[in-house]
This record gives sequence, structure tokens and C-alpha cells, in this order.
Amino acid sequence: MCTRLTLEEERPYGDIYRLCENPVECLLSQLKLKSLQSNDDQPARALLTAFCSRANAVVTEAGYFDIDYRSEFSKVHDSRFAIRSPDTTRVHFFHGAVTEENTHIYDFVAQTDSTYCGYTVVRPQFPGRIGRSMVPVDIDVPGVIGEKDFADKVRTSVAETVQIFGVPKRVIGVPFMEQDGHLLTCAHIAAWICHYTAVLRGVVRRRASAEFHDVGDKSAAVTRPYPSQGLNLNVVATTLRSVDLPPEVLDAASLMREGDTNWSRRPGFSKRLNDLKPAEGAGRNTRPLARFWIRENLGSTVCRYLNSKLPVILLRSPAEKFHVAHAQVVIGYLRRSEIDSTALPNPLPAQQESDSDVTAFIVCDDQMGPYEIVLLDDLVDAMMNSIDSEDADTAIIVPLPRSLWLSGTAAEEAATYWLKTLAEDRLANLSTWQAITEPERSKIYFKPLQSFVAQVSDIVTHETSRVGQLALRSYVSTGVEFKESITERLGNGVELARAVGNMQLPKYVWVCEAIDRSLRSVRGGNSVLATIVFDSTAVAIEGRMTGADLFPLIVHLPGQAKCASRYTDYRSSIGQDWIPTWTELYRTGRWNRESHNRPNTYQPWKWH
Repeated sequence: MCTRLTLEEERPYGDIYRLCENPVECLLSQLKLKSLQSNDDQPARALLTAFCSRANAVVTEAGYFDIDYRSEFSKVHDSRFAIRSPDTTRVHFFHGAVTEENTHIYDFVAQTDSTYCGYTVVRPQFPGRIGRSMVPVDIDVPGVIGEKDFADKVRTSVAETVQIFGVPKRVIGVPFMEQDGHLLTCAHIAAWICHYTAVLRGVVRRRASAEFHDVGDKSAAVTRPYPSQGLNLNVVATTLRSVDLPPEVLDAASLMREGDTNWSRRPGFSKRLNDLKPAEGAGRNTRPLARFWIRENLGSTVCRYLNSKLPVILLRSPAEKFHVAHAQVVIGYLRRSEIDSTALPNPLPAQQESDSDVTAFIVCDDQMGPYEIVLLDDLVDAMMNSIDSEDADTAIIVPLPRSLWLSGTAAEEAATYWLKTLAEDRLANLSTWQAITEPERSKIYFKPLQSFVAQVSDIVTHETSRVGQLALRSYVSTGVEFKESITERLGNGVELARAVGNMQLPKYVWVCEAIDRSLRSVRGGNSVLATIVFDSTAVAIEGRMTGADLFPLIVHLPGQAKCASRYTDYRSSIGQDWIPTWTELYRTGRWNRESHNRPNTYQPWKWH
């Protein structure tokens, strides 16, 4: 049993427990988290397992006023016959020195030689016992291996400062909550997790969880609003728009969209695509080709937004019509080399490309736990099944901040065009570039640019060994944060710092980096050769605009960079005002713990 360390006179306010050798079972009983209806104690068991993998002590906060639970309580209390308490218990997890004697709660919390590991709110109801939680990411998770820590693989971590008995503590983790099944369902909870992540990023104002039941367009639902029987795709999208997170929605039809075969595709992409295309005169079986593009587009789209620190919602269709069977929130991704297949319930698919390809996602599942692993091929199967179902709601929903209008797909298409076009143009005109001397031209600037041109110009030719050597990594950044980081990552050149500093950038920008594919998984390593930036408020009209119609704001090629005016047609000054700059590889501006190991890494986005 866990050892109680609280002074007797302070026990009405809370408790301190030193965890025993079997803390999960002990806490399940102590906190009354085992279901009364069945032996199924998820997600409580998975949640406590995550906490107890680090913690060795627990502090409970009795009579906690939880704004989320109280908002849900007030919705039904006046009409409900049964009576239940409006109060909750908040449970805090710590790791560090634990006294052998009873002590004051304040003294224990205030000690500086312990680490705060997060909290969970325990609510007086079944189901939905687990309320708002912040689950740590700096833990070990079964099935996840590799050199990088699990915290590096979770892309949407946020920081929250919590006051515990008057002492402020900071936790880094991901939000989590369990549905109660009558007011809030899994789709409501998925929307809330994305919302609370955005709140802690400083993107939107805080809303209590019960508001997610109210804000959806009930006219689009086919059942009564209470007890809630789930949300269809339209209501989920309406709910997100109502909480200032207008979503991008991608169903199977949109994910089947065929792309081009450009320099950023992985090795073997073109061959695999050609093998799937039916031979001329043969029977037209388009299903394998559709699966190929769904897998390609689904994986790249989800990873693009995760790299932007934006969680993504997965909706799975049920057997019944018009309802969402289940909703999960994607918070990270795993490459094949990072998965221990022996720890998974289902085997990994047959090897297709390389160990560096994204194979699975880390998801928050309100019914199973905060860190579940979902294979990419399982999602592709669900998408393929939805093609045959007229009422299927299987889809990817990306809740986005307002004014982030340009899609990541359009930004990447423009990036592949402009990096290739500009690199070829600058190499052809290098001899007339007056910003450098002749010795510098031949000794410093020519070879890096020539090498880059060779890697972006060898397109769809299997004979060349340089096809697929570069990948394109895209992510959203605020204009302020990009301006702060780019000059530092490019060697702190004064001319570039002045040019970037003089620019006005929008609130958000799409950043696309050409990276060395073989170096991208090296923790904290330098892998970026070139960077191009686009205005997030630009709009790409499908079928009427190409990548050439989206003009970049900032371009860095090996050895030179250019900043464009927002009022200027970029093509009119394409060969002018290039600034000599960094020629070597540099680190990515995408969030990661190693390259951004600063106190404000997890703080809200900066706007000004």
C-alpha cells in the first residue's frame, strides 16, 4: 500500500502519499477509479501508468473547484433526480525526495528538489471519472523505441503553470480527458483537447468543456441533444468553428488527389507509382492506386500539421449511419525504426520503403489512454472502407487558428517549384552577381549551389543516384518567431538580419525546408540546405492556380538569401537584391527539444 504522509489536522484539505511498488493498482483503489459496471478500468489505468512511470509521490487536493466539471454539472443538475457532489479531487504527481515522516502539505509541495509531473482531476461520476489532465511526455511508453526520447516524438506538447496549495508549479505535457457519455462524447473531447492545447499556446480564449456541447449546430444532428449520442462530421466542424478553430477537413475523396513526382519525393516513389498504374489496354483497377495516394497524402498532411505543433482529429465511421463511431487526437508520429513491433497488438505491415518512413501515429484516445499507437495502414484501410460507404464520416480534421488560410499542401507545391526555379536561375546568373568577388564566387558560393541544383533538378529519372536525397519539411510558425530564429540559424549575418528585421510578416507563415533526408532524424543535428517562406493568408484556388502563383516572402538558397516586399510581384525582381549568406547545413526551425532547449520552448506563440 502507498504510505500516507499527511499531518492529521491537514487531511480535510488534501493528502500526501509515498507511492508503493505497485502504485497503479493502489491508486485505482484509493481514488475509486475502477468501474462499478465492469472490469474495464481504462483509461484510468493507462493514465496512472503514464504518471507513475516517473512519479514516486502523490498530493491530492480535496474539494477542488474544477471549472470544466462544474460547467457540465450545471447543465443537468436542475433536472436530474439523482444528487451528486459538485466538487472534485485534483491529484498531483511528483518525483523527488520523499520524507519518512508526516509533513505539512505546503512544505512538501514547495520543496525545490522535486519535479512536478502533472495532474488529473477525479470527478464523482461513472463513466467520465477522469477529468481535465496534463499528462507528462518525458516518460517511456511500451512499443516506442529509438535514440530519441518519447517527448521528442510527441509534437504538440504544451506547458501549463498550476497553483498547488499556493505554490506555482509548471508541467509540460498534453491535455487529456475522458468522456462522460451522456453530455460529452469522444468527438466533444477530441475538440476540447485541441482547444485546450490552443489555449495554452495563446491562440484562443479558454472555454469550459460544457460549451462544446452547446456550440455545435444541433440542426445538423439526427438525434436529440441530450443524452448525447455522438456527433457527425458536420457538427464536429461546426463546433470547432464556433470555438475559433476553423478546421480543414480531409475525407477519402480529397486524400485520393494525385500529386506530382518532384525532387522532394522519397527514393523509389516514382517506380512504385508506375507499378500501380494499370497498363494500357488492361482492366482498370484503380483501387491500389487510390490506396497509394491516400497513404501518401494522409501521412504527409498529418505530419505537416504536427510539425506545426497543431493536433489533428481522426474520425472513424461506425456501422450505424450518420454517427461518428470514435474520435482520437493525433499528437505525434513514429517512424518504422522507432516502433517495437513485439509490443503492438497487430503486426507491422510488410516493409515498403525505409526505416525512416512514418509508419504510425501517437494518439490520445479518451477511452483507452493518452498515448496509444495507431498504424498508418490501419487508417488507410478505414479510409478505403469509407469509399464504399455512402454515409461514411471517416475523415481527418485539422483545427486551425484564424488567418491560417493557406493549406500546407499548397505551400509545399509552391516550395518545390520555387526552390528549383530560383536555384537554377541563381546558378545561371552567379557570374553576374555583384555582391560577391570573383574569388568568393568560385571558392565559396559555386559548389554548394551547384550541388543543390543537381538535387532539385534530377526529376523522375531512376538512373541518377541523387533522386530523393532531399526531403521537404513544412510547418507553421508565427512571423515573429521565424524572424527571431532564422538569422541565428544562418550564422547571424548582419546583412540578412537587417533585411529580415525590416520586413513585415503576417501573424503566421508557412516555412518549407529542403533537408538532407539521411540527416533529418539526427537529434539536434544540422540537416537544412534551403528555406522558403509563404504568407499563410494567401489563398490557393485548386484547378486555377499552381505553385508558381504563390510568391514567397523569404528565400534562402545555399550561399544567398532574398526578402521580398508584400506589394511586389516576386517575378519582377527575381534576380535582384540577393544577400550573401550561409553556405553550410543548418538546424531546422521546427520545434524540437534539442535544438530549442530554452526556458520558453513550450510557452505560448509570440505575436509581436
